[in-house]
Amino acid sequence: MSESADTSEIRASEQLNWVALAEYIRPRLAAELKDATSLSEPMVVEQFPGGHSNLTYLLRFGNLEFALRRPPLGPVPPKAHDMARECRILTAIHPVFPLAPKPYLLCEDPAVIGSTFYLMERRHGVVIRGQEPPELLDKPRLREQTPHCCRLGGVGTTGALAFRSDMTKVRYPGRA
Repeated sequence: MSESADTSEIRASEQLNWVALAEYIRPRLAAELKDATSLSEPMVVEQFPGGHSNLTYLLRFGNLEFALRRPPLGPVPPKAHDMARECRILTAIHPVFPLAPKPYLLCEDPAVIGSTFYLMERRHGVVIRGQEPPELLDKPRLREQTPHCCRLGGVGTTGALAFRSDMTKVRYPGRA
């Protein structure tokens, strides 16, 4: 049973090697975090079920929560579902737009869980898809703020041009 309202149990066809993952991320996260005591607790994994193709999992160590993103299982076209690129973009955006989640770790070794993946901080909030969520209907102040948050999509193209040339120089989190 899922402990979070926005996650579910992992679909049977989307299980990963959780032991290998935990062994890989624990020491690397410990190096990134100020207080890593919760990392000694068991890793609890759930799945965010609403994605379109990339797989997103919730990893919990005690009170610490992270989101893991990886491409879908099976063959993936070249340059599609580029988790390293996604992580680089978040790494560049987070310092100037703190609403973007902070990436902690990028792994490009497919031997760990079968593909490149990255780990970022877990963010709580309302997911806006095709229509305005019911949670916003009776909250005029939150409704007023929403367009400002969504403007990142419009600004993102311009902003991306400003830091695109530096993307290859961005230090990957959790990687030497």
